[in-house]
Amino acid sequence: MKKIAVDAMGGDYAPQAIVEGVNQALADFSDIEIQLYGDESKIKQYLTAAERVSIIHTDEK
Repeated sequence: MKKIAVDAMGGDYAPQAIVEGVNQALADFSDIEIQLYGDESKIKQYLTAAERVSIIHTDEK
């Protein structure tokens, strides 16, 4: 299992665009695990995957 860390708050249209990409990656690849870093409440709005993903809450961007 490969573990990937992702800054969910960085980039244009964050966190929506980043989290939608994470949802797609988790659907397409069964051998990855994702750690999302950022504002947990904003990330959860867009996260549909429940398995193989964890959110590490951060107050700063």
